[in-house]
Amino acid sequence: MKGSVLIVDDDRTFRFAMGKALRRLNFAVEEAESAEAALSPLARSTPPDVVLLDLRMSGMGGLGLLRQRVTARSRFVVLTGHGTVQAAVEAMKLGAFSFLEKPVDAEVLARSWSMHRVGNSLSRLARTAQRYAEREGKEVTIAVHGGDLSVSK
Repeated sequence: MKGSVLIVDDDRTFRFAMGKALRRLNFAVEEAESAEAALSPLARSTPPDVVLLDLRMSGMGGLGLLRQRVTARSRFVVLTGHGTVQAAVEAMKLGAFSFLEKPVDAEVLARSWSMHRVGNSLSRLARTAQRYAEREGKEVTIAVHGGDLSVSK
């Protein structure tokens, strides 16, 4: 499995189609028809890696779920057919990893998550190397920029 995805959308057809496409790409997929229904899977000790979150739903809605921030370990990708700049800014301030307008392609999403995981791995490596250098009394700056690892003295 490439990872786990929770699709939170009140549109059953969208959940079915996106779920089918992501399963074909070897993701474990779970679905929730509302933000309220998503609270339980997000509260588990192993929450999903990624949450595809519709912005406009009845009840709590996507922004309401982001405000709850049940888990900091899941990446929230906000999807909407009615995007506004204000909603995108608010979603990002609330911790959304990305804000995309529907329709969205499952393969494009999967590639962006893979690149993000590579970037996270490089960032962890850079932090570990930086701590080691500091412990050894070396003055070195190690950083990650756009997937590239750089070292300077």
